[in-house]
This record gives sequence, structure tokens and C-alpha cells, in this order.
Amino acid sequence: KEKTLPFRGMIARELPPLRKFTAVDPQLPSAHILSNGNYSVLITDQGTGYSKNRLAVVSRWRPDAVLNPYGMFFYIRNTATDAVWSSTYAPLNRPPNGYEVTFTSDKAVFKRTDGAIHTKTEVMVASGDNVEIRRITLKNTGAEPSVLDVTSYFEVVLASQASDLNHPAFGNLFIETSFDKQRHIIIANRRPRSEADKNLWVANAVVLTGASIG
Repeated sequence: KEKTLPFRGMIARELPPLRKFTAVDPQLPSAHILSNGNYSVLITDQGTGYSKNRLAVVSRWRPDAVLNPYGMFFYIRNTATDAVWSSTYAPLNRPPNGYEVTFTSDKAVFKRTDGAIHTKTEVMVASGDNVEIRRITLKNTGAEPSVLDVTSYFEVVLASQASDLNHPAFGNLFIETSFDKQRHIIIANRRPRSEADKNLWVANAVVLTGASIG
């Protein structure tokens, strides 16, 4: 008699796609898109890019491969030495002591070293909401404690890319900003120019883990 064994399908574990860069090409940036189907973030290996949803562009962007000055940036300043750098290569474009960028399907990760400070920036898009998360981790490997200032910056648009290209200065006149002290949130609103326009809002919040002195 012949004994037959039940068929077992082959199990294959597929690794997620990954791209890694250890140097920046100023002439041909590498781009990565994170999206949940409605809200999207385009980001390059330099840290430039834009955010948008189906209704409007959230932050200003121009397809300029030479200057490429647009995106959401974080400036870091060491109060003891007054040294200033950004969490990614752009916009200051100052070569760090070490730089590594990793693009995967769920996030973009930027690592840089400036003296004794290691900066790690993770960019993600929430799966079910019009929310992007940019998590910054700072590590001091030196012998002395450091006090660091972190400042975020991006240019609010809340309009179509075409209208912002045609009249950027005029469009800025319809942006109003305010600060919610209770929730520690900066809120921006685009006032509608006509009854057909939608009233659009964006909020920028900071969630801090660790000690803060201001």
C-alpha cells in the first residue's frame, strides 16, 4: 500500500519593499509617497515635499529640483553652542556627520548625526484619518547635557495646486491662523472667497514625551 501525505502549500514570507540612501543627490532627488487613499504625503530623500487630500493641497510645493525649498521642516538649535540644523537634510542643506534615509511602504525614516546629537525623524500617515504624524527622537551621546530648541515650519495653502501656482500671494490673504492655548494647537483656516468654496481647516499639534523647560 502507498501512503499519501496531505498537500501542504508553500509558505513564503515576502519582505516589504525598502529603499535606503546614505547620501543626497542634489540633482535627482528620490521621492516617496505615503497615502491612506484620501490623505497623501510626498517626501524626498532631502526631506522636502508636500501634503494633500482630495480637496486641497495642505502645504506649498513647487517642482523645482534645483532649489527645492518647500516642505514641512523642523529646525533644531543647541542653545549652548548656538549650532542650528534641520531634522532632515533640507532646508538648511548642511552636510551632517552621518545621514541615512529609509523608505518603506508605511513610513519614511530620516537619521542624521550632528556632533553628539542623533536625530531620528519618522513620517507616517494615519490609516483612517486625514492625519500625518512626524515623530522626532533626539539622543545626546555626549558627556554634557544639551538644551535643544525645536521649531516646526511649513507654508499653509488649503487650496488647489493650480490656484496656488497662479496667485500665491493673493491666496495667502485668505489664510487665518490662531493658537489654542488649552490644547496647544496652531489652527489655520482658509476663508472662502465665494459661496461655492469650502471652509477648510488644518491643525498642527505637538505631543511631547520627556522633559520640557518651555
